[in-house]
Amino acid sequence: MAEKSILVVDDDHVIRDSLTEFLKTEGFKTGIAATVKEASAELEKQNYALVITEINLPDGDGFQLLDLVRHNYRRRSSS
Repeated sequence: MAEKSILVVDDDHVIRDSLTEFLKTEGFKTGIAATVKEASAELEKQNYALVITEINLPDGDGFQLLDLVRHNYRRRSSS
């Protein structure tokens, strides 16, 4: 089974780091971002199977980020 990657987006480093560590113990590869801009840059670099985001972010909100994902980062093959 291919390793699944999850992007965790939260501006609170304690929550972001705690969730990331938990996901790693469950066998997931993780990426992190604190803003919509950082998340967008991360999505350009790596394919993610799932994005977990906070609603209130410093430069926008989680709904904007999810719209961005839906319109620009539909599932891509990892070839």
